[in-house]
Amino acid sequence: MRKSVFCFFLIIFLLNYVFSGETELLNLIPEIEGWEPVESPQIFYPENLYEYINGGAEIYLSYDFRKLITVEFKNEKGASVVIEIYDMGNQRNCFGIYSLERSPDSNYILIGNHGYIDGESLNFIVSTYYIKINCFDCGENVQNYLLNFAREINNKVKDKESLPFVLGYFPQKGLIKNSEKFYLKNFLGLNFLKNGYQAEYNLDNQNFYLFIIECKNEQDAQDMSRKLKNHFKNNLLQKISIYNNECYLIKDRYYKKMLFTKAKNFIVGSLKLENMNMAKELISSILLKLRSNK
Repeated sequence: MRKSVFCFFLIIFLLNYVFSGETELLNLIPEIEGWEPVESPQIFYPENLYEYINGGAEIYLSYDFRKLITVEFKNEKGASVVIEIYDMGNQRNCFGIYSLERSPDSNYILIGNHGYIDGESLNFIVSTYYIKINCFDCGENVQNYLLNFAREINNKVKDKESLPFVLGYFPQKGLIKNSEKFYLKNFLGLNFLKNGYQAEYNLDNQNFYLFIIECKNEQDAQDMSRKLKNHFKNNLLQKISIYNNECYLIKDRYYKKMLFTKAKNFIVGSLKLENMNMAKELISSILLKLRSNK
């Protein structure tokens, strides 16, 4: 009976959206024994996302959000599980929005490409999808319920993909685990900087950041580096050479010392790191990885 009710909802939803290309999201909705959908799934697009997350839609739109499907399930015990599956278009944007909403102190678990449990919520990413699962009135079974739904959804994703490869360029020494973030636009608050990765570090009681900007090609990196130098032209302290790469040391009111250089189709740098020997060492390790990845 439960399965037939579930199938009825899916058929109705499929009839509404099959011709608009939404079946890939529909196929991710789990079927778990003992749980019934409260109603047919809802779907949202960039133009009406605010109807679902009023006040929070803009940050998703800034990562080129594509669509969201959401559905609520209930069981005989009165527990409720709400599933949200955000299609972010590609793995970078998916990681980006996820990275802004997570905390390094969260309870991380092995699910999808990355995920964590926070109280009655489980968030994870897999491929281009950012999945949020919230449990209500679940009592002592909350973790089991969350994991059952998460595993079922994860199993339905055919091409799992992986985390963005650029994350592998960050050195592990001093890295605050799970502090990495990706900014699609306005990196460092500058509208000409795009596709910026940033990670937080702590070494010798110093908190600072390393960043890697992924450009379309070497010319794009050259242009972006030039704009960055021009933006800080009145704050340039000196030029430093690292492995024959010309690096620029900037003094900034907010970022304190900034050291950056162009390498291939990337811009690499440090923020808020006063120790220049340490900055050069860490940037060198990134440059070596970039050179070895031909």
